[in-house]
Amino acid sequence: MEFLVHVIPWSKQILVKKDGKDLLTNRDIYKVKLTAKPINGEANKQLIEVLVDFFKTKRRFIEIDKWASSRLKLVKIIEN
Repeated sequence: MEFLVHVIPWSKQILVKKDGKDLLTNRDIYKVKLTAKPINGEANKQLIEVLVDFFKTKRRFIEIDKWASSRLKLVKIIEN
């Protein structure tokens, strides 16, 4: 399963919300608010932990596939 994530760092709360579909690729888009700073990969680490809780999966099944240093990321969940 692949989907796009729009990350908003430095938020006051953690929130995951489905935000529709990408018209070009037909992938789901999720908006994720994080409290972590986008410095030294802190936001990416928190993003993975939040997605683990949201999708009820294990850490090893989630990877940021592309655009790891951007606010828009392509995330892949490997089916077990």
